[in-house]
Amino acid sequence: AGNINGNGNQSYNNAENQSTSQGFVKPNMESVKRATHAWKESMTSAETVENMDNIPIKNKFIRNNIMTIIATISIVFLFLPYVGFKAELMGVSQKILSSSGMGAIFGMKDIKVGTNTSIFAIFLLIVPIIMIVMNYIKPLNPYKKIIAVVMPIVGIVMDIVTLLDIKSLINSYAKLAGADSMIHMSIGIGFILIIVSYVLMAVCGLMIYHNLKIPKRK
Repeated sequence: AGNINGNGNQSYNNAENQSTSQGFVKPNMESVKRATHAWKESMTSAETVENMDNIPIKNKFIRNNIMTIIATISIVFLFLPYVGFKAELMGVSQKILSSSGMGAIFGMKDIKVGTNTSIFAIFLLIVPIIMIVMNYIKPLNPYKKIIAVVMPIVGIVMDIVTLLDIKSLINSYAKLAGADSMIHMSIGIGFILIIVSYVLMAVCGLMIYHNLKIPKRK
C-alpha cells in the first residue's frame, strides 16, 4: 500500500511539473481575489466621461445641467392636458372626460367609480426622477452611459402604453353603458410634449456620454 501511495504521489507531481513546463500555470487564488477586488473598486469609483462641450448651448450653467433641466420640465408637462374623450350623440359631441398626466398617475377626477388610474403612468414620473438623481448619486456614475439613453426610451414606450391603457379603460366603461361606438379620443399637448422631452433627453445622453456630435452648418 505504501508503494502504491508513493507511486501515486510521484505520478501526480510529475504530471503537475509536466503541465507547468508546457505553459499551464497553476492559478494563484490570492492574485485572483486581489484582481477581482480591484475590478469592483474601479467599477464603483470610476468617473464616467461627460462631453458637455458637445451640447450646442453657450450658457455654461444650462449646458452642464441640461439633463436635469429637461427632466424637470418633463415633470411640469405632466400637469398639462394629457388625453380627452368625447361622446357623440345625434351628431352632437360632448366632452365626457379630460385628464392630465398627473391625473393618469394619481387618479382621473372625472371617473368617480372603479379604476381611475393607469398602472403604467407612474413611469412618467419615475423616469425623469431617475434622470435627475443620477447626477447626484455617486454609485450610479458607472451606469450613467446606460441610464441616460435607456431610461428616456423606456419613458417614450410607457407614455404610449399609458395612453392606450387609458383608452382601453374608458372604452370598457363606455361598453358597459352601451355607448362604446360613440366615444372619441383626443391626444393632449401634454402627451406630445412629454415624448418630445424624452427624445431630447435621449439625444443629450448620446451627445454627453457617447460622444454623438451634431453636424455644424456650413
